[in-house]
Amino acid sequence: MKLITEGTTKIWVADVKDITRRGPSSAKVPVFYNPVMEFNRDLSILVMERFLKDLETQSTFWTKVRLLDGLAGTGIRGVRMCHEVKSAQKPEVSMVINDYNPLAYKLILKNIEENQITSAIASNHDLNKIPTTSKFNYIDVDPFGSPIKFLDASLRMLRNNGILAVTATDTATLFGSYPKTCLRRYDALSCRSVFSHELGVRILIGSCVRIAARYNLGLRPLVSHATDHYYRVYLRCLSGRGRADSSLGELGYVIQASNTNEFRVITTKELFSGFNVSRPVLSGSASNIKPGSTQNLAGPLWIGLLFDPGFIKHLKVGSHELGTKKMITKILELMHLEASAPVGFYDTNYLASELKLTTPPLKEILQGLTDNGYQAVPTHFKPNAFKTDAKFDDITQIIRNI
Repeated sequence: MKLITEGTTKIWVADVKDITRRGPSSAKVPVFYNPVMEFNRDLSILVMERFLKDLETQSTFWTKVRLLDGLAGTGIRGVRMCHEVKSAQKPEVSMVINDYNPLAYKLILKNIEENQITSAIASNHDLNKIPTTSKFNYIDVDPFGSPIKFLDASLRMLRNNGILAVTATDTATLFGSYPKTCLRRYDALSCRSVFSHELGVRILIGSCVRIAARYNLGLRPLVSHATDHYYRVYLRCLSGRGRADSSLGELGYVIQASNTNEFRVITTKELFSGFNVSRPVLSGSASNIKPGSTQNLAGPLWIGLLFDPGFIKHLKVGSHELGTKKMITKILELMHLEASAPVGFYDTNYLASELKLTTPPLKEILQGLTDNGYQAVPTHFKPNAFKTDAKFDDITQIIRNI
């Protein structure tokens, strides 16, 4: 074992210096720890801080607030939350840091003791077998691979107005590289696209929404991002049939032309009233994309907002000592800009190649679009890419003019 420091928290982890093949993700490591996920954990500190402050304004807050880190590994996320978020240290707040691995359980106990945490307890259960009578205000699901098999139980344990935080590292499946696996695992069609990472995030949210609806729960994204090898979403849970129906109403599909950057977003209502849903490939005339190109259907997926602007504006690094402070500051700025932007984005290099032109600077494209009355913003999903409400033909004409 070795003692590391992340944020201001000291954590015991497996010493993997002698494992050269796969490092911290190797099956040889007895308790999983991935240093690459530091940004993920840093951002969750800010989300937890904002979430607890929001709860403090509610009259029912101090009845008891319960937090669950369901697949904790070393316990680093839960221990950091308890150690670095002041509101999490109050006696009315308790954190359950859980992992099925008996060795992980022992390490969680050690890390709680190392940081003198009094608001957290260690747990050694299968996340799916924790009694659903146990209710939590916040549940974190961060598995190695797909989170799908943990979502049903987690949603049934989540309190009204609580947050479900989900990480998916099976990005190749959601990205469109393995469409059969995506259909089997997430019950959604995927396809390769210039903005496949955004489609992957939206497919993940769409799956969560459909599972939640079974229990008359609606979900609203607070923060969503695609970073490194994983996707991460924070979803507000709101109980009631009307809330569930409202969330389902924001599911739809994307029709992507495979040989161009052009795409179209359609609602579920439009699809069912005008298209044959058993066909993953649609004709050009049916999809309103230029005839002669091959179109692929992706969905059902979330076509609503990926961010809650009101929630994001209150995510502040402040006095927190975060190792990824610069990265968080930059991404939060981009999230502010694209919070109200439409589905999908355009890659400047791809567009220029398609038009057989030299790639114009992103700033000039954004300026050209805004000068013509369109919304145009950069995106955190990909450098040198942008979101806009302009039609495809207008975008290409503006690039030609530049």
